[in-house]
Amino acid sequence: MVLFGDTPAPKGRLSRPAVEALVEVREKLTGHEAEKVDAMIAASGVTHDLLAIAIAARRHTLPRHLDALDLIARVGTPQGFDALAKLTKDPELPVRVMSVRALARAAAALGEPHAREGAALVLVELIKETDVPAGAVEEALLILGQSAGPVLRRLSSLQDRPELAGAALDAIGRLHLADLMDDVTPHLSSSDNNVRCAAWRAISGIGLLPATAVDLLHSAASDESPQVRSQAARACRLLPPADAIRRLTSLMTDSSWWVRRGAAYGLAEMGGLGVAALSSVADDHHDRYARHIALDVLVEMKQLDAERALNMRAGT
Repeated sequence: MVLFGDTPAPKGRLSRPAVEALVEVREKLTGHEAEKVDAMIAASGVTHDLLAIAIAARRHTLPRHLDALDLIARVGTPQGFDALAKLTKDPELPVRVMSVRALARAAAALGEPHAREGAALVLVELIKETDVPAGAVEEALLILGQSAGPVLRRLSSLQDRPELAGAALDAIGRLHLADLMDDVTPHLSSSDNNVRCAAWRAISGIGLLPATAVDLLHSAASDESPQVRSQAARACRLLPPADAIRRLTSLMTDSSWWVRRGAAYGLAEMGGLGVAALSSVADDHHDRYARHIALDVLVEMKQLDAERALNMRAGT
């Protein structure tokens, strides 16, 4: 084999199936093996050919165009940043989405910190200027992985673009970036409900509750918006155990199904003490809806046999 043996790499251009197979292998590798495949990709002209297809849209069908952008993103090469940047203005939404994704991967592939910081600045401006849904932006941000800090820090600070700030906050939570906690906490008091929800999701995803956010969490758990209360419920598990159980148990009787469900999951995710409290709710809580959702979550979290849960529910 080329990668693990002494077999020389094939000469000349690779076929399309060979390119796809090589990219799939590259995605699963790290360290020396990844560097070896990167060298093979560079030597075979794969990136050059894919960029040529991606840029020359009129010569290829849209699916072929998008396939090339997808492979570029998965290859993770810093080449072609300027060319890809131009595609963020393409009239086709799928092309704009895939170009942002490919740019994020290109920025993440830069090894030198100063270069990565510069690419982050450019990427933020491109994201601000292109017409791409916030959900697609978030998925692109996740590609940045542990090098996402500079981009997420700038996007989360955009007060005039709450949808982008929210996408950045969600990415911070999903990447568990505790070092960006100071960039999250100011948004816990945002006047925009969606941003406030994203900030609590980030806190929950990071898994840490700063002391300065405890009072804000109690306020959020009583917010007039059920959307905010439901996100606060998931974060309440981060309170000291006794406070968390007390607050989450009280939220089990909230008027919103989403809040009750969030509270039930919060208890289940606390471990033994939380599961015991949730089981107590399922056994004998005075609120029928609280009992039912506790049973549902206990089954989903594999803390209760489904048949026994059905029997308990039938008896209420």
